Amino acid sequence: MALTLGGDGTILRAARMAAPLGIPLLGLNLGRVGFLTECEPEHWVEVVERILANEGSVEERMMLQVTHLREGVMQAREFALNDAVISRAALARTVHLLTAIDGAVLTEYVADALILATATGSTAYSYAVGGPILPPWLDNIVVAPVAAHLSLDRPLVLNAEGGIRDHCAGNNARHGHGGWTTHGRTARRRLRAGRTQPHQSAFPAVAQSRRFLWHPGHPP
Repeated sequence: MALTLGGDGTILRAARMAAPLGIPLLGLNLGRVGFLTECEPEHWVEVVERILANEGSVEERMMLQVTHLREGVMQAREFALNDAVISRAALARTVHLLTAIDGAVLTEYVADALILATATGSTAYSYAVGGPILPPWLDNIVVAPVAAHLSLDRPLVLNAEGGIRDHCAGNNARHGHGGWTTHGRTARRRLRAGRTQPHQSAFPAVAQSRRFLWHPGHPP
């Protein structure tokens, strides 16, 4: 078990490292919100004692694996517990994304960005742009465009077993006007004539590639 000290951002960062190793996380809330944390500072001793006494339970959450390919060669790969965002990068123009689900073309999004969120992340950036709130244990992906222009502008909820492929099209591909982030990290990946494939992650060390989160409940 790994104990995180901080808020939700700390858990999001720790999940990328802990999930491939199958290590459960227990969040001690030292942040402002603490949606994902399960332990308040004043109760941490009691909570840890209960977990060590095998009184806790484990909750599994789906994660995303996002792969950036260019001419069939992988340029980058990231894992995300909350969401991945394909956006317009530094320039103030829309991004064109030809989106396919399980190999079938869905639409070409023309928007400021496209959010791909897990059920856990459905209460974050996706919700801010009108996406639905999903129970966090569901295996679904929310696809939510940001400020779509003359294209599909309604959020979609997809089965996580399906593969999503977004191809950076038009002027964005020629001039590198696209980028993507996970969990809002500032280190952006610029897209040039490539495609991004978000799908359910697959870690052999953890059943169905989930992050483990302890839910010890509230101490008496």
